[in-house]
Amino acid sequence: MKQIAVVIAAVFLLFYSNLASAYTVEFNVDSSLALDKIVGFEFDVVGVDANTLGLTRGAAIPLDIIAGFPWDVFPTIANTISGIDMSFGSFPLSEGNVLTMTSASAFTLGNFIFASLTSSDGAYPYPFFINETPINDGMAYTASANQDVPAVPVPAAVWLLGSGLAGLVALRRKKG
Repeated sequence: MKQIAVVIAAVFLLFYSNLASAYTVEFNVDSSLALDKIVGFEFDVVGVDANTLGLTRGAAIPLDIIAGFPWDVFPTIANTISGIDMSFGSFPLSEGNVLTMTSASAFTLGNFIFASLTSSDGAYPYPFFINETPINDGMAYTASANQDVPAVPVPAAVWLLGSGLAGLVALRRKKG
């Protein structure tokens, strides 16, 4: 009986460790960006080889008419992920998930670049921010024209000061 329990525990640990080893990173865009101006993107992959990532295109990329058209997404030899709108703006990105990447090891993304046909140097002409959000098994990076500013909690001391002042006002009214 003891041997069966050990075997069951070993199988469970083996199965559980395989499930827990996947690390997921999402790249998203939101509607605050001028999505109709974006004809390409690129970002660095840090911590793993970009060629070993599992890449899944999200709903923000228009469906292929033929393989690689209108959008082609691929890893490069410079350990980056690139996306190019082969239709030159006829099929823009929409809001949502652009790409989901998976790996057995944790990794991050950096140096985000958007390309545009509206500027002479080919760069996206508007400021944008990358907001990082932890998800269950990794990280989500969302490109936005707005920077997420975390809410600042009101310290307990402010509440204590406020209740003390209210007490003094009540005491003064009672005397007066």
